[in-house]
Amino acid sequence: MIQRIQTVYLLIAGLVIFGLFLFPYVNYSDLVGLGKNVKVTGVYSVAAGQPVHEGGFGYILQTVATVLLGGLPLFTIFKFKQRKVQLLLIWVEVVAIILFAVWLYSSASTHLATVNQFLGAG
Repeated sequence: MIQRIQTVYLLIAGLVIFGLFLFPYVNYSDLVGLGKNVKVTGVYSVAAGQPVHEGGFGYILQTVATVLLGGLPLFTIFKFKQRKVQLLLIWVEVVAIILFAVWLYSSASTHLATVNQFLGAG
């Protein structure tokens, strides 16, 4: 199982996807100057020294999708005896991650548009 390099790559892919629970994919300051973080589990800010969580149904779906996308590479590692199935699962994961990235971008731009901010580089 560990003899092939794709095992290491799949393990790294799973860990990076699960890293979305720890690290925000968008940081911004609202109009009042309050810093906010957008994670797959919701929008977080700090008010009066206490963390505030603003969730929603869309973030529940993102959380479930992140768990599934993070678990698929780990599941794929154990398909090492079925190389064709493993290759198919890897391609499914690649396509799913691309679609998930588009979803995160769309979600972030929609959320930022509600506070009159827009995504941009820099």
